[in-house]
Amino acid sequence: MDGDHTYDPKDIKKMLLHANKYDEIIGRRTNIENIPILPKLGNKIINSTFNLLLGTSLKDVCSGM
Repeated sequence: MDGDHTYDPKDIKKMLLHANKYDEIIGRRTNIENIPILPKLGNKIINSTFNLLLGTSLKDVCSGM
């Protein structure tokens, strides 16, 4: 988990509820105020490219959770 306070540790319990159904669970950052504008833009480009190439609709492929 990243140390920039963009994740709520309480959400780990929510993720674990689905652990037996999936091979991988990716947390999505909801508190993005701490992320500078350039990394936000970079993440948006990476997410869009990833989703376009793989036909997915993930929101935060660079997630640290």
